[in-house]
Order: sequence, then structure tokens, then C-alpha cells
Amino acid sequence: MPQTELKNWRYDAKCIPYPPGIFFPPQSGDYHAARLVCMECPVRVVCLEQQLLLEYRGEEAYGMLGGKTPRERRQMLRAGWAPVHITDRRVQQ
Repeated sequence: MPQTELKNWRYDAKCIPYPPGIFFPPQSGDYHAARLVCMECPVRVVCLEQQLLLEYRGEEAYGMLGGKTPRERRQMLRAGWAPVHITDRRVQQ
């Protein structure tokens, strides 16, 4: 994805019309509905990469983002997935 498109990737996110509650359920919540939406999303990888970079930098992990639960993202980070596969230019702060 060209850098000029990275700034507006959220406009293409499939989750926009859905209530945030399905992506951020209570602690013991069910992520099934959110995962279905994420798996169909054209910007899922960019979303995941941005969230992994934020979590790598110390941000709290909440909700289904990029098709992964907080636990799945923590596992990816512990396995060394970030920052090797992520570039800072993809993070909009």
C-alpha cells in the first residue's frame, strides 16, 4: 500500500458500520462476530500492524483489532513478530 494511502486506511475498514461493542466485549466476551468482520476486511493487515506496533511501544491491548484478540497479539509480540515486520510510517498518532 503506498504511503499516501496509509493515512486513510481506516476509511476502508469493514468495521465502520458495526457497533464498537462487538470488537471490545467484556473481559470474558465472545470475539466470534468481530473475527468474522475482520476476516473480510481489506485493511486487516494494516490494522493489525498498527496495533502491534502500539502494543510493542507499551500501549494497552484491548479488543479485536486486525483480526486478532489481545491474547493473540501478545503471543505474536512475545514470538518476536514486531518490530521486524512493522514500520513506523504506518502508525498515525
